[in-house]
Amino acid sequence: MSGKDFIDFYELLGLPPNASREEIERAFRLRARKYHPDLNPDPEAQEHFRLLVQARETLLDPKRRALYDQQWRHLRGVTLHPESPTTQEDEPTIPITSSPETSSKPSAPETAPILERDWYVETLYSRPGPVEDLVPQRFYALTRWRPPAPSTRDPERPLFLCLVIDRSTSMQGRSLQLLRRILSQVLPMLSHQDIVALIAFDDRAELLVPPRPGNAPLALQALRRLRPQGATEFMPPLRLAQQLLDQRPRDTLPWLLFFTDGRAYDQPVVLEWLPTLQKEHLLIDAFGLGTDWDEAFLEQLATSTGGMVTYVHDDDEGSKALQERVVRLRRAYVFAAYLEWEVPPEIQVRTIVRMAPDIGYYPPGTSTIALGPLMPGEWWQILWEWDVIRPLSLRHHIHLRSTIRAYLPDGRVWSHTQTFERPVVTVEDVRSYTPSREVIDAVQRLSWHRLQEKARKALRERRPRKAQHYLQALAHHLTRAGEIQMAETVRHEINVLRDRAMLTAEGEKRLEYGTRRLLLPILRRRNAA
Repeated sequence: MSGKDFIDFYELLGLPPNASREEIERAFRLRARKYHPDLNPDPEAQEHFRLLVQARETLLDPKRRALYDQQWRHLRGVTLHPESPTTQEDEPTIPITSSPETSSKPSAPETAPILERDWYVETLYSRPGPVEDLVPQRFYALTRWRPPAPSTRDPERPLFLCLVIDRSTSMQGRSLQLLRRILSQVLPMLSHQDIVALIAFDDRAELLVPPRPGNAPLALQALRRLRPQGATEFMPPLRLAQQLLDQRPRDTLPWLLFFTDGRAYDQPVVLEWLPTLQKEHLLIDAFGLGTDWDEAFLEQLATSTGGMVTYVHDDDEGSKALQERVVRLRRAYVFAAYLEWEVPPEIQVRTIVRMAPDIGYYPPGTSTIALGPLMPGEWWQILWEWDVIRPLSLRHHIHLRSTIRAYLPDGRVWSHTQTFERPVVTVEDVRSYTPSREVIDAVQRLSWHRLQEKARKALRERRPRKAQHYLQALAHHLTRAGEIQMAETVRHEINVLRDRAMLTAEGEKRLEYGTRRLLLPILRRRNAA
């Protein structure tokens, strides 16, 4: 099997490369229930099931697994990352050793020595470089980083989970019922070693369940007794959660789950406070219930720590997302990571999107972002969008420098510095250059997400015909790409727009988070569908 056709069975099953037979069987059974042809007639699901069977048969046979692992290590551990096609000849994927300059800018605590280890990096570009004397112009890079994975399977880490739950008046009815159903399926997954705390808030914060190991049943009982009341303030519960997480045992992963269905007047105060959270190395995942919550606010709250935002409109989707998160975080060998960069004055970073292991949009104008935890077999994948804002001549070379610091559970820090270097080229050079299909696909899917953003903006500006034009273009592109379910959602909103000159509240959220999910690598998209 060539590198291009190679299928990562471990990623397919959601397992590390040293998974036991029992783990392989369990992962197969869990996924087979969803993709079995008798239960799911979708042709794509049938193909996925065929691959699952092939993965199980290969990994349960010792001889076949030994041969497969040899090829897996060759393709994944040295030359290519998972799901990476053969790269362009002028874009070799090679191990890069961290620059000695990395240690000259220590941002880690003095008690946590920086380790300079070999990192594996892959960068694909949309063009060979910026074009001479062309302003403005835009080009893209798709970059993957993976720090050295542990050589042996570490025991699963206990979680320090702090549930922060909105109990204001707006949570009456469906929102609170939905939340109870989700957590009633997820909390029983926690072990007696996991530490659980529950904070409920309205215009004040109340610690209903103090943090102790094995507290998940108490959290469920407190959730059943919860009664909505009062207004909404976000700052008090977040400060209380920070105090609790500050006292966590060292080897536990600090995880804050924030659930809300609305907005609060103190959101600007929270956003000013967020930079202090990066020093805590905690993870915040935000879950929006209903349709009235502020997308931009929850996005900044979560991405400031490397977390993710999930739109929850039914309990199956919400519990599935949360169950997958629990399983993955237990195996984290990097608790937190931060990426910082420097760009020359001729270049402006317009957009940064984290495409793996989870989707995250970072605000423009920043020079440091949180990447979040990492599990064995995963990688951080960033789509960069750069604008050239000053004319360049052929004698120029563009240098963009980035540094990642990854924090381990034992307090150590792995650091890696990389320089993106691109020559200034001619128009003929661009015409003769064939970018990777992977870059083209990533940029295309980003453009789909932006079409729905443009449509919603046009509606805010009271231009419904323009909004309809953008959505029709989006439906066309989705249909051509085979994203039929999302295309049908878009067409439904087009019909609503024609009748009412507006979108449904639920439709707006589905457009935002449905097109966002399409940016995930294909296997993650299938599992999240």
